[in-house]
Amino acid sequence: MAVRSPFPDINIPEVSLAEFILNEAKCFSDRIAFIDDATGRTMTFTEFNDDVNKLAKGLHAIGLEKNDVIALCLPNMIEYIVVTYVGMKKIFSNANPRYIFALPDMLETVKNASSSCSSVQEIFIVERNIDGDKSYDELLRLGKDQVLPAIEIVPKDDAAMLVYTSGSTGDRKAAVNTHRNLVANTLQISYPRISPFSGNDVSIALRPMSHGYGLSMYMTSGLYNGCRLIFLEDYGTESLMKAIDKYKVAPRELEDIIQDLPGVDSVVVVGVPDEEYQELAKAFVIKQPGSSLTEDDVIKVVQESLERKRWLHGGVEFVETLPKTPSGKVLRRLVKENLVMKKKKGN
Repeated sequence: MAVRSPFPDINIPEVSLAEFILNEAKCFSDRIAFIDDATGRTMTFTEFNDDVNKLAKGLHAIGLEKNDVIALCLPNMIEYIVVTYVGMKKIFSNANPRYIFALPDMLETVKNASSSCSSVQEIFIVERNIDGDKSYDELLRLGKDQVLPAIEIVPKDDAAMLVYTSGSTGDRKAAVNTHRNLVANTLQISYPRISPFSGNDVSIALRPMSHGYGLSMYMTSGLYNGCRLIFLEDYGTESLMKAIDKYKVAPRELEDIIQDLPGVDSVVVVGVPDEEYQELAKAFVIKQPGSSLTEDDVIKVVQESLERKRWLHGGVEFVETLPKTPSGKVLRRLVKENLVMKKKKGN
């Protein structure tokens, strides 16, 4: 017997995974997407989009074509995600990769493992140039002034990734994920009434991104919803607890606290420009019909719940509507743009 979801069908756009995610990433522009805890390095959503495009153009310049395979021998790190959105598929032997990306300390292992794989043409080191092998940074520099031709993707047929099983019951098997598969999965996880994301989340990347959970929650749905990813060098208990304390932030906490107030229909908190502090948190709230909720009510509950640095120093504004996607997700970029336009008109 067929069992239907109580929710309406999801409209799945006919686009590639990269186009789908990267277009959404533009909504978050200069917001930080990734943090490398060990080095303190950060990357904004705009920088992520730029690096994906430069790397794609660099690889195309040296011969990458549609249906070529890229293999990743990398831990959870910023470059893993950038290479993924160039259009990666992974693992040796039966995948026949043309290019491999690896860390320096994995170089000899990768060379030995790929020595019998005639398809491999180049191994790129994700760090400085070592032993004559080309580097990831070299590809970025090469792609800076290149032009990437249009490539036709058939979302329901073209493979985006090969995700391998653990091999616990035999040889590891490749599960083919098409672009449409991954776009659909992202929209399912992001459905407003069941989504674990608020648009201001911070997540520590604990699961491998080669794992189904890491793929679905970090690399696709997480990015689509503006989630900030933290990469740790050491995932021991002590390091993890320090990171949790270090990166505990207000956005989602603010929204959750305000959303729980009686009379609140929906809320979004964004950073508003400030000459002294660069940005201050401001809440835009839609009240339920008949609600007598005041700005002071909102400010008071936040001040009672959070430390001073997390208060709504940018204020509270009640609005009739908020710009949203067809799936019901608030378009924070438009909220901020409307605020800037309103401020300019006021001046």
